[in-house]
Amino acid sequence: MNWLRRSVALRKFLAGRRLPSVTEMKTMHSSGGSKPPWIRKEDYCFMDPELDAFVGVTGVCTQLGWSVRLGKDISFGTIGCPEDRIFDLASLTKPLGTATAFSILIERGVLGLDDPVKRWIPEAPSTLGARPLMELLNHRAGLAAWLDLGKDLSGSPTQRLNGLRQAALNAPLASIPGTKAVYSDLGYILAAWIAERAGQEVDDVRSTLGWDELFVVGSDAPPSPRSYAPTGFSPEGTKLQGQVHDDNCRAAGGKNTGHAGWFGTISGVTKAVSTWHDLLVDRPNKLPTTANQLAKGVPGERTPGFDVPTPGGSTGGHWSQGTVGHLGFTGTAFWIDPVKDRSAVLLTNRTFPDGEDRGINVLRQWFFDWAAKL
Repeated sequence: MNWLRRSVALRKFLAGRRLPSVTEMKTMHSSGGSKPPWIRKEDYCFMDPELDAFVGVTGVCTQLGWSVRLGKDISFGTIGCPEDRIFDLASLTKPLGTATAFSILIERGVLGLDDPVKRWIPEAPSTLGARPLMELLNHRAGLAAWLDLGKDLSGSPTQRLNGLRQAALNAPLASIPGTKAVYSDLGYILAAWIAERAGQEVDDVRSTLGWDELFVVGSDAPPSPRSYAPTGFSPEGTKLQGQVHDDNCRAAGGKNTGHAGWFGTISGVTKAVSTWHDLLVDRPNKLPTTANQLAKGVPGERTPGFDVPTPGGSTGGHWSQGTVGHLGFTGTAFWIDPVKDRSAVLLTNRTFPDGEDRGINVLRQWFFDWAAKL
């Protein structure tokens, strides 16, 4: 059976079925099978009357979107929701939004990755101000992994966003810049600020690349809340469905803050990931050729824009060296393997209802392991 026929058969099989429980997945994972974990003889499904749809991934998340691309052939689908369900992408905003904005600015000759931070933020503290922009993007600027920057924000959305940026800028460094990589949201908050000052707001990447229909951002007229996969509840008890899950982003007004803020459907995210996929395999695409700088770096280390596979990580161990991608806290992920001309996307709402880890790592490993073996 060729890939297209196989993908159609897979989509038909997935309709109305759920993924196995965490225990079942762990058992199947240890068995070494090559099929995705939901392909089983049993009919795993039940009806959710509120959604009027079959709910999937019991014990991990309630809604899921997936896609796999081999060469130019793409297949995608959803479990537990319609195909136009909108997911909170969380940190997928970093590569698809902020890093992409930098690629456009580099192509225009406006900035370079070696520019010191102080060129664009003259008010930056001296130590941080002397570091190259590269280190904001590859998490080597010495910034803290995470800080509650939104607790004291007030005023209009613009005032709150500016307050968030100032808080990130003036936060104490957590390590000596340039000495080690510490994954940090703060660097991308500052990077988005720099992109804006350089003339390329991150949200405008959509119009620049023709991605307007692919993503939903805070400045858009919001679709109905029921169009979104819920991701949890705020500290005040508000259901987060159409509101960004990230606390700092939400406190800053819910717009794109560089590290979070974008929403998208499985088809939209797949198209954006495919743009990067085409770039990395030298097929025609809408990205500038200089965008390669954002996806390439020292083997085994994060690039200035993307994560790379690690032993025991979400790729499951069967993706080539040179693979790049990213994870999002809400249960989102994508990987691109230029060597094998392959990419895959997984979108879930694993943080709903209470943010507990119900086995998303096992699910991700299974899915990307399966995608790598097609």
